[in-house]
Amino acid sequence: MVRPSLPALITPGQAGQRQIAAPVPGRIRWHRLEGEVVTTGSRLGVLTENERHFDLVFPRAQPAQLEQVLLTNPSTICEYGQVLAVAVAPSGIDVGESESRSAATASFEVRSPTHGTFYRRPSPDSPPYVEVGAELERGDTLGLVEVMKCFSPIAFEPPAGSERARVVEIVAEDGTEVRAEQPLLLLELL
Repeated sequence: MVRPSLPALITPGQAGQRQIAAPVPGRIRWHRLEGEVVTTGSRLGVLTENERHFDLVFPRAQPAQLEQVLLTNPSTICEYGQVLAVAVAPSGIDVGESESRSAATASFEVRSPTHGTFYRRPSPDSPPYVEVGAELERGDTLGLVEVMKCFSPIAFEPPAGSERARVVEIVAEDGTEVRAEQPLLLLELL
């Protein structure tokens, strides 16, 4: 059985470190050791949220070397945004070259504006608002977030200097509970 993937959150740390954090609350079974190098899609462990199991993966980011794993137990309960590990740029990899490649295709995360339930479609029998590969323009609807039976559309609002984008990855599954600022989609700015 193939489990769905859930990318970890990455936040800046002290002195060039990056913090790897839980994207949702749940129970984590961590699989990586200090000193290991992780790249985009590397499996970090298994995260269980509301009896659903996800492969916790390293997100679309520059490679990193795990400097410190902050979990005292290989299987523990975690909260949204809880730092699980601290990583640094790995030795022997030219970070400058990696940065220039990623700058050529700028990515943009669409995040949830609030806690609630994320829906990819207007009704259960309707097609999704967007799919991977879809090209977007400013104002296009990407999904809905429901809070107490009130549905709020999430529209594509690109950063200044950009008007279009392409959907690279849909991070949040249809009908799942999301937290404020949790990534929902990853876009490539055009």
